[in-house]
Amino acid sequence: MTQIMPTTEIPWNTQAIHHFETDFETQIDALTQHTPNTLKTALKYSVLKGGKRFRAQLVYASAQFCHLPIEHVRDLAMAIELLHSYSLVHDDLPAMDDDALRRNQPSCHIAFTEATAILVGDALQSMAFEVLTHHTQRDPHITLKLIQHLARAVGPNGMVAGQYLDLHAPANTKQAQQHQYELKTGALFQACLCAPTALMGNSETVYKPLTTCAYHLGLAYQHQDDAFDQDTRSPSPKTHYEAALQAIQSHPHHRALSQCIEAIQQRTH
Repeated sequence: MTQIMPTTEIPWNTQAIHHFETDFETQIDALTQHTPNTLKTALKYSVLKGGKRFRAQLVYASAQFCHLPIEHVRDLAMAIELLHSYSLVHDDLPAMDDDALRRNQPSCHIAFTEATAILVGDALQSMAFEVLTHHTQRDPHITLKLIQHLARAVGPNGMVAGQYLDLHAPANTKQAQQHQYELKTGALFQACLCAPTALMGNSETVYKPLTTCAYHLGLAYQHQDDAFDQDTRSPSPKTHYEAALQAIQSHPHHRALSQCIEAIQQRTH
């Protein structure tokens, strides 16, 4: 296995964004060489147009927290962005949340067709796991762990379950709402922060604070979304953002992750 050297670089700046976006588009082009043109256009439309890349930022920041070079998690960040985009395409469908706009442009099923949007979501999910297999220098056992992290996060005990509850069992208690948020939003944040620990030989010292941070960040993020949607039942996300920061701030390499959480808290939509 390739030796992992630590990094002290703040991972998400203008240069890092540029490199990530360029590499991301190159990766998608490589994965869709033989894809029908309209489907490829719809895929790129859904992934590359807009988006704040908060989840990729969290992966990079978690790598620094774990004292790992960001090069070792770039494919993980891409895979998570693909999974996130898949969830948005499917969430916007008429049978789900029925949203006509996404990232200030027509949703995929509006810009193309409903059938195309379903296939785009299917394709993005499979592409995510293919991306994780491209790191030829990585120990295959670590690749397997990364795949397991992501599969759990988006599957029937994670994001899919949260979306199901949102559609079919609206939360009528604070506890039920919190559980729904843990699944629908928090599970993927958990993967963003905790999957990089699979690259470490001993992750005990970082796993617990990252898990706690991800838990509170998922709740804060969803409460903030509710506030943007003018849901008066949702409590202030401030307490959970503070708890997310508190969980990591005693760690020597928390700076990048703290900055990322603060940037997420300051988002306006």
